[in-house]
Amino acid sequence: MLFETLFASEDADDIPELWDYAADPTVPKARALLAALKLPAPYERLREYKRARSESPRAASGPPARYSRSRGGAPSAPAPPRILAAELVPSAIAVHESVDAIHDIHSRNLMTLRIAVPRILSGEAATALAQFPGLKESLIGLTERRMASTKFTYNAFATLNAAFGLNFQDDGLATLRSDRRLHEQVSRWRLNATTEIMLDGIVSSINDPAVQRNPDNAERITRIARSQALCAFVMLLLADYDPALAEPYTFQIRGVPAFSVSVASSSSVVEFLTGPFQTMDIENWGVYMRRWTRSIQRASPRIWKRITFREIAQPFKSASGALVSDSSARLPNGRVVPILSAKNALTPDEAHSKVPPIKGVDAFGPSFAVSAKKEWFRDLFDEYSTVSDAQRVKMEPLIRDAIAVNALRDALKADIALARGAVYVTYDRLALMYYALRRTAESRGDGLWLYASSIGDAKLGVYE
Repeated sequence: MLFETLFASEDADDIPELWDYAADPTVPKARALLAALKLPAPYERLREYKRARSESPRAASGPPARYSRSRGGAPSAPAPPRILAAELVPSAIAVHESVDAIHDIHSRNLMTLRIAVPRILSGEAATALAQFPGLKESLIGLTERRMASTKFTYNAFATLNAAFGLNFQDDGLATLRSDRRLHEQVSRWRLNATTEIMLDGIVSSINDPAVQRNPDNAERITRIARSQALCAFVMLLLADYDPALAEPYTFQIRGVPAFSVSVASSSSVVEFLTGPFQTMDIENWGVYMRRWTRSIQRASPRIWKRITFREIAQPFKSASGALVSDSSARLPNGRVVPILSAKNALTPDEAHSKVPPIKGVDAFGPSFAVSAKKEWFRDLFDEYSTVSDAQRVKMEPLIRDAIAVNALRDALKADIALARGAVYVTYDRLALMYYALRRTAESRGDGLWLYASSIGDAKLGVYE
């Protein structure tokens, strides 16, 4: 049963552990929640493997992970191979931006898609798509098939990976392979005196004002359910880390015999990155995360010297060239978009209730903001698909800027993580793809995809 089905119904009341953890995220409640959802806690299979190996060396086997040698002699993760030629990366990112926009409106009706998709794939996107023969036709074919939004995104994600030559690997969390991969990643984090972590889309709290204003919204309930499952998993990923579970890291340098070292066992500091990119969607992000981090610190004081936050100095610049502050974003074309819309601006629904009805730019322009919800973005393209050709011409600058802001919102956290060498953890496949496209051989940090898709089913994904 999908989370969308379970948590949009009264069945959610049958899992009190969900609401207990959301209200008070502690380590014991994280264990209880994952058990109730039939999802594995981190390192369970690795512990079983270690026990079996200690009892009988032949009971379990598997080669240790292989790493390159860093300058300090400590294990360091090799940068993912760049299969896509560097000169094609800007085109790939432009295509990705377009697919991200289609993903965000895909739940709309076919008429909207038939008008909006050709517009989204025009201009700069059309030039970029020409670099990847057959890709435009494949994407249009996907949008013309009647499928759920999640299925469209999965298929589009696979199509883009194939076109760009990217190697995405995912595993169920209840596997030895995923436990090994996770333990190796956390071990690398602990080699640094301080590790910064960017959480993208992981946190959503029942105490947030947006949820309390509309507590019965099925989409918000679904988001809370998924986010709390992932928050519980990441909490235990840090709290239950045990250096004794590490396998020796084998190094192979040309002309030098292979040698191994053990993972450092000293404690280190974790800093979660925060700023308007977190709080524009979740007003109480900091309130929830302070309780969350305190519980990890209490549970594992010998592993983590300190778990805290780092506020990102503003303004900061995205990879696209947008300049973002706490009150506005200046797009590369010079347009300044407020983070919050003017208080006296009409929402699209309010605008359409007036007589005569307000149409096009006049309806949507005043409420245009970086923090505008996806519903606003979808309504904008609904409007675009129904107005006259003359109105569409008038709407064109707003459409162009809205696509740019949509891309900025979805890319900014990955941009900050890459710029700072921070660990990037997301549940959004397309966001991790953007991270992989932007990543270079000089980039530090790790990119990690975690996704809870149903009761008893969750996945870990990385680019290799």
